[in-house]
Amino acid sequence: METRLPIDKHVDILAIGTHPIDVEIGVGGILLKMAHRGYTTVICDLTRGEMHTIQNKGKCSTETEKAAKILHISDRVNLDLGSSSLDLNLNQAHALIECLRFYMPDIILAPYWQDWNQGQSLASQLINKAIHIAWHEKIDKSCKPYTPPHVFYYPFTKPIIPQTIVNITSTFEGKIEAVKAYQSRFNEMPSLAFSFPQSYKDFIFHIESRARHFGSLINCRFGEGLILERPIPIEDICEFISF
Repeated sequence: METRLPIDKHVDILAIGTHPIDVEIGVGGILLKMAHRGYTTVICDLTRGEMHTIQNKGKCSTETEKAAKILHISDRVNLDLGSSSLDLNLNQAHALIECLRFYMPDIILAPYWQDWNQGQSLASQLINKAIHIAWHEKIDKSCKPYTPPHVFYYPFTKPIIPQTIVNITSTFEGKIEAVKAYQSRFNEMPSLAFSFPQSYKDFIFHIESRARHFGSLINCRFGEGLILERPIPIEDICEFISF
């Protein structure tokens, strides 16, 4: 697995996407905001999204690198599991387990398991499978067992009221700039047709509309939502809540 980080690097946030651009759409504002605050952020793309673009790999890689630079991402890796062959087999889970054990993230941001896009739901199930077996010592003894302390899920196409919303007003423009880095994909996204019309103008409009909706729920201009699978333990409610 190629990486720009030292082998023993422990990262703060690992955001996982089914295809390149998915993380930018779902949590691009959060990643940029956390990077501005000094946290180490990494993106793991499960596939190259080859089923959703006619562009060659070189062009797509250039766009991905540009988006990562805009979001101040510390590292980005693509597992290249195949956009049309993504499933829950153990070989694909092993590739993701290697990624989890390598980066040892404190927080994972993953696609929500209930989505209109079947690829997102399948990816979420694969991620959950990898997380739940990554701590087993008997699975690939060359890497130390690891379990991330916190996992948050981001909605993609299915409308939902999230349990947690992050104010991304200060980083929304950067998020949109990162999404626009994928120029070759704007007219080649049939899988997003449920919620994002395929024209460039409407695509950005719908991303902005959702961010404004989430923001309105916490009385700010723009927000990104996260879903919890289980409760988060809190010792001090005053420190937990942002007044």
